[in-house]
Amino acid sequence: MTLYITPSYSYAAPLERWLRLRGLETLPAPPREALGLIQANRASAGMVPLGSLIGMEDVRPCPGPMVYSEYSTLSVAIVSNTATRLRDCPRIAVTSETRTSILYLLAVLDELGTETRVVPASTHRYQELLGMALCALVIGDEALRAIASGAKIVADMGELVRDVLGARPVYAATAAKKCPPGIAEPPWPKPSWEDALRTHKRTGLDPALSWLYHYELLKLGYDPAALSDAFSLLRDAVSEKPCLVPGSAIRKASRVPVRAGVGRG
Repeated sequence: MTLYITPSYSYAAPLERWLRLRGLETLPAPPREALGLIQANRASAGMVPLGSLIGMEDVRPCPGPMVYSEYSTLSVAIVSNTATRLRDCPRIAVTSETRTSILYLLAVLDELGTETRVVPASTHRYQELLGMALCALVIGDEALRAIASGAKIVADMGELVRDVLGARPVYAATAAKKCPPGIAEPPWPKPSWEDALRTHKRTGLDPALSWLYHYELLKLGYDPAALSDAFSLLRDAVSEKPCLVPGSAIRKASRVPVRAGVGRG
């Protein structure tokens, strides 16, 4: 039986249900562990952060569900207790849960020409991140908890990528050494009201906003054009800054030059 790694976040509930209906076994795991599990042959396929696939030859994207947004994302956000605009953030502490969103952030900062510093952290909790810097990049359920707790949304990553870089942000995609059957065809995963209710209970997010998050903002279908554009954007960003290739440490705050036109249109 094919074992598919699913993200250990609330938005993955429709994906897990969809996979089981197609006869696949699911293994919830933190996204940063997905690539290693596939490489170690502990799973056949999984939802792998897009930034982790840059430069990989043994594990590649497959046609199948992915995580993206058309515009706002909500669960990938820069938050603050006091700042209200990105330019008001001299430093942004970034969650340890992501490299993909860090790459997007660095590309955005470069395109905007800002000198905002990105501060890597070993924690994913927004309170601890905001203890390190005025602003924090948080993802997944922790971002929803931050919003539910009253943290100000300085910028939504989905809006930044769309408005500044001209692409739809893809955060993760189905990937494998050999693409498994049964996951390349629609209908794609669909949320239910129960999914939204569980997210509300798990994160404290307002029920109406939780419904909006599942039904309107976060997408779990397959869009090859969005995937290609986002992958090219991240690949070109990393090529300009090899130290940011997944698996390498971000040694100091810096900006990633993004060639004009990458991922636009």
